Amino acid sequence: MDRSKLHPINVITGNIQGLIPKTMNKVQFLNNMAITQNASIITLTKTHLDPTTYDAEIQMNGYTPCRSERINRSHGGVIIYIDNNQPFSTLAEYTDKHCSLCIIKLEKQCIIIAILYRPPDCPSESFRQALSVLSKTIICDSTPCPDILLLGDFNLPRMNWPEGNIITGGTTIEQAKARMLLDLCREAFLTQSITEPTRGKNILDLAFTNNDNLINHYNISPTIISDHDLITIQLNYGYINPIDVDDYKTDRPLISTLDFRSANWPELIKDMSKVNWVEVFMNTGPIEQAQLFLKKIEEVCAKHVSPKKTMKLKKNIIPKTQQVLSEKEANYLKKIITTWRAVAALASPRKTVISRLN
Repeated sequence: MDRSKLHPINVITGNIQGLIPKTMNKVQFLNNMAITQNASIITLTKTHLDPTTYDAEIQMNGYTPCRSERINRSHGGVIIYIDNNQPFSTLAEYTDKHCSLCIIKLEKQCIIIAILYRPPDCPSESFRQALSVLSKTIICDSTPCPDILLLGDFNLPRMNWPEGNIITGGTTIEQAKARMLLDLCREAFLTQSITEPTRGKNILDLAFTNNDNLINHYNISPTIISDHDLITIQLNYGYINPIDVDDYKTDRPLISTLDFRSANWPELIKDMSKVNWVEVFMNTGPIEQAQLFLKKIEEVCAKHVSPKKTMKLKKNIIPKTQQVLSEKEANYLKKIITTWRAVAALASPRKTVISRLN
């Protein structure tokens, strides 16, 4: 398999402060950014859309939108753009006059991605209801357990991350909302990864996951389309573009040609234990690390494992005992036919043969 054809999953997320304002074409800006950064997923909060907005007005080339807008109130709202090469399913869309939530699942990678927006003036009950929908959707007993990536603008500046400590000095109501979020984190085993400010000096745009190895790294960069910075997250996952599938199927890894029944396991394990993986993986990304890891395994295995023997096709694969029985049956049948023909030749006309047999 040519692992260079694995495409990394990059996610762009942030508070967009209106997706289709009259003064700027943010959709085209984000589309170009997504193509440049090879983004598979784009999650945005505060889209300012409403149910009368057509998908065609916010369409990005090569992506499918999944959105949720406020009911009977402007502003707010969330959207997820998914690369058309990524099979996904929509798990939940929730909104009220305050919070908005959208949840999808990447089917091949078994990753749940959720985007939530909580405005500063959000009542406690509205936030509690949104978290309840989120909890019921992402916490499941399915096997394998999906990885979770929860993104969004939670507007909770008085918190220390990644520890999740509430900073004193806020109102009682704000502290209660912060505790609601922390309760969900404990319930779903989520940790928050963003530790740099995303608006001014505050960390408002957050990224939670239940798998510490899900996120490889992230970058925070200012943008002209919002006073919030945009976050680009690279996941430790890759996917194969459908145009590469034929090559993926025909490439045969070296390891599949080896006969591990003949492996010299003590020497193989000894050589593997000598590998300095920290040095091998230094200054490399997840795709390069996967390539180096498999290359090293193939090198060691080729040294201590013999190739599989080529099986020659036999001309006759019928078991010997079955051959003997078949030959005896054929000889017996041949004798019967010969005897019948001899009897038939002596009888004339045919009726005489039949009368003799009776």
